[in-house]
Amino acid sequence: MHYYWFSFVIQICFAQSSSGNCKNDSTVVSFSFNNQDGDISYTESIAVYDLDSGIVISQYNSYPPGGPWSGLINSGSYYWDKTDTIYSPFGTVQEILTLTGSPSGWVNSKSITYAYTATQKIDVYAIRSWNGSSWDSLYKKVWLYNAQDLVEQTATFQMQLGVWQKINMIQCAYSGYQPLSKTFLSRTLPEIPGKMIHFLNLHIQEILELKHQ
Repeated sequence: MHYYWFSFVIQICFAQSSSGNCKNDSTVVSFSFNNQDGDISYTESIAVYDLDSGIVISQYNSYPPGGPWSGLINSGSYYWDKTDTIYSPFGTVQEILTLTGSPSGWVNSKSITYAYTATQKIDVYAIRSWNGSSWDSLYKKVWLYNAQDLVEQTATFQMQLGVWQKINMIQCAYSGYQPLSKTFLSRTLPEIPGKMIHFLNLHIQEILELKHQ
């Protein structure tokens, strides 16, 4: 006996002309078809995104093998995140700001800020989270450059009890413009809070990319 299974999903986005993607004042309709040994079923899901509040209202309509359609059923609502990138007059990224939808509209969630030297090299990379009324600093990385504008030192810091604690440091030595040595220093701090682990995991790729600029 041969068993077979076939499935496909179609997604259609109805967005306003001013929307940049399918999560800005748009309706996303997904339709799936499944055929498992001749038992055919369908599922239709509808997600309506509201740009003003960030709320997403979801519904679904299912057709089990043999039918009938269930009719549209509300599957709840939730709020989604959006990210705004702010650039400096020089075209460099100044801040990546993430906002979360709420009953009162968009509210701050997390922020990554960048500072640069006069020669537009990365100077400070910092991560903050919004506590409901102000920003809490979590993590930062600082670059120092020598007279030749080469990286002389990098240091990473973690905020603990309102004080910046140095996590590790890299010191670079040169002969002219040629790298001569690189020294790695690190220290052990008390256990990192869960929120901090989340932010570090979320942005570790960005940190690594900046490290090679």
